[in-house]
Amino acid sequence: MPKNILRMPLKAKFFYMLKVIQYFWEYLRDFRLTLGYSYHSPFEEENRRLYYRIIILAHAIEKGLSLKDPRDLFGIKKLRDMMGLLDRYDVGFSPFPVEMAKGAIESYVKLHRSKTPDAPFLEELEAYLANSETLSQCEGNGGARNIEPGHFPSEASRQVGQVFIQSRFSCRNYAPVKVSKETIRKVLEIAQSAPSQCNRQSVRVHCFQSPDQISSLLSLQGGTSGFTESIHNLFVVTSELTAWGGYGQRSQSYVDGGLFSQNLMLALHVHGLASCPLNLAITNAKEANIKRISGIHQRERLIMMIAFGEPGEENLLAARSARIPLESVLLFHP
Repeated sequence: MPKNILRMPLKAKFFYMLKVIQYFWEYLRDFRLTLGYSYHSPFEEENRRLYYRIIILAHAIEKGLSLKDPRDLFGIKKLRDMMGLLDRYDVGFSPFPVEMAKGAIESYVKLHRSKTPDAPFLEELEAYLANSETLSQCEGNGGARNIEPGHFPSEASRQVGQVFIQSRFSCRNYAPVKVSKETIRKVLEIAQSAPSQCNRQSVRVHCFQSPDQISSLLSLQGGTSGFTESIHNLFVVTSELTAWGGYGQRSQSYVDGGLFSQNLMLALHVHGLASCPLNLAITNAKEANIKRISGIHQRERLIMMIAFGEPGEENLLAARSARIPLESVLLFHP
């Protein structure tokens, strides 16, 4: 035991050990959620697990197709694994992974017909495209897309973009107005451009506009003292645990959720709406309470809440939130 702990008064040692035990307890509850809902879990419904596994394999083929010079007949095992999963999948759950898979297979065949036209594996793929009952129910929507030379912004556009991104701030004063569902949908369409590991798109966004629900949720979040009554629109961002599997991915739901959340706040900014990210550094017990009162499923891991809406008074105040020196953030390596 470290010497600084040995020197602690008995009461301090007691509370220190309680904290250590609490850490173990929280990690145990994290494990229980993962065991119950990851895509390796035998307790999660099969179609939901297949949904994500097909997406992951289809995107692996898409990544190969996007390379400058793909290796001939790359990804044969992945394609065969994907076809096996497709045969077990019920399109009624969601056509999205089937559309991705079909588009990836079609693009793969098109590429290799010009490179290795006599490869027997291409005949196998074409036969699957022609005969698969699962694929016959959907149109292909996957593969690779062309990026035109003018895709990247001009110098003038870059300057506008810099000003726009740096002008976003965390707002704690909102007008007493509910944002329309039409506007919220437009915001989410922009936010969906956020990158996602292997295109899993595990993030779910729950929108609350009922004053009673918002008040209950914020009381559990515990970080809006002084402006709770000002919040009339609230997002709860989550990530489905079924998208993830294996110990190496134990924190990836937070990475995906964080990327999406930043895009979501910038999308709100596009529409002239202010926002404030609200952390959910909470215990599993409190997370379970939030899920219970909000109707969020246990398979979803809470990432953060985001207060949003039309900004309040004309002369708004915002925390200065000074940035640390760039040299403390950016480290060049030889």
